[in-house]
Amino acid sequence: MHMVHARPYESALALHDECLRRMQTRPVDGDATDLFLRSSVTPGIYEHFKSTENETKYYAVFGVARKVNRPEGEFDSYDYHVAYQALYPPHAYRFASRELVCPDGFLMPIKRPTYEGIRFTLIEPCDVGRLQERARFYERI
Repeated sequence: MHMVHARPYESALALHDECLRRMQTRPVDGDATDLFLRSSVTPGIYEHFKSTENETKYYAVFGVARKVNRPEGEFDSYDYHVAYQALYPPHAYRFASRELVCPDGFLMPIKRPTYEGIRFTLIEPCDVGRLQERARFYERI
């Protein structure tokens, strides 16, 4: 596993919890909390914790998006999602999203008897404009 950036379990949990805490303030588009939440995941190529040497699981992550068309005044912690594409068969290039924070969210670290750590590891930060080009490289690995 090639890692450019990794957070230990405790740091990942602290970021998850801080995002969840800030969400409870009911952020408004463009305010400091909204910008913090949107910047909590760097666009780029990520590797999933279940990746193995023989079966890599890379993802092109575009960033954090917020649900639209929610009735005014309504808010929940599932309003922020991470937009991504898997780069391995049979899921290659299907768009998907995962909640930013929740028990199975993008930022929630994994704690199992066989693994303790982060769910997704950033291996190559990449601006969204170059992401598809870099995704083709990781698809071939």
